[in-house]
Amino acid sequence: MTGHSFLVYRRFLYLKLSLVLCGLLLLIYHIDKAFFLTLDEAPNGGTAVGYGLGTLATLLILILLWFGVRKRQYLSRFGTIQGWLSAHVYLGLATLFISTLHTGFQFAWNIHTLAYLFLVSVVISGLYGVWMYVVYPKAISQNLSGLTPDILHYEINSLEKECLTQAEALERPIFRQLQTDFAIDRTQMAKHYGEKQLQNDHDNYDSTLYFITECMSHYDEQPQQQQAMQHLLALLGRRNTLIKRLQRNQWQYNQLYNWQIFHIPLSFALLSSLIVHIIVVFLYR
Repeated sequence: MTGHSFLVYRRFLYLKLSLVLCGLLLLIYHIDKAFFLTLDEAPNGGTAVGYGLGTLATLLILILLWFGVRKRQYLSRFGTIQGWLSAHVYLGLATLFISTLHTGFQFAWNIHTLAYLFLVSVVISGLYGVWMYVVYPKAISQNLSGLTPDILHYEINSLEKECLTQAEALERPIFRQLQTDFAIDRTQMAKHYGEKQLQNDHDNYDSTLYFITECMSHYDEQPQQQQAMQHLLALLGRRNTLIKRLQRNQWQYNQLYNWQIFHIPLSFALLSSLIVHIIVVFLYR
């Protein structure tokens, strides 16, 4: 499954359904405005069509919220996750359009507008999530080049052992320096990586290279030792490249996860404000 397959699911089935639904509702909206409302009456959520649009938008919001439950029901046969995600994206956009028609473009400083603003926020954060799920899986695949994080960890450990063996035959300070650096890196790799952490690791690596390069000056007239040092630097370079790929992979996965920190709370805020909106409408209609 490609990173964008949910967008083209069954030849854009849910996009087509959403466009048809929005087109039909827009036609009903204009017919109601032209033939059923008085000249001094503007479309709003309190008309017959307004109530219908609001009811439909509410049902769609509940269906969209159910996606969070459905994607955790691994044994469910009620549609595929890919199909649910496709519907979630396109029906989410349709819900925003329908809700806008429901308002009749009548906004004020009240709970009704607040609920609408939460809906806008949820849709915007959702679009950002769509962008990430289209871009990041491809970036992750390119970064790993067909490998897995476990394989990268294994290769890094193998290179570290080879580096320590090489350093032990050279100078004791180099061996101790590498031992310290490798221990620090293993601790850091156990955590989540961000851009700042990547930069810190790069600085640490540069200081290690500088230290080894300085040691090389002691062997200007010892070609065999110089060659051994150069081999050690090559091993460290390969190790550093693999670590950066591993860290970048973790950072990319973190980005995919972290956007939900905003999207999910906004969704619950939308549900809460929607409930208050409905209660207020029926209490004061």
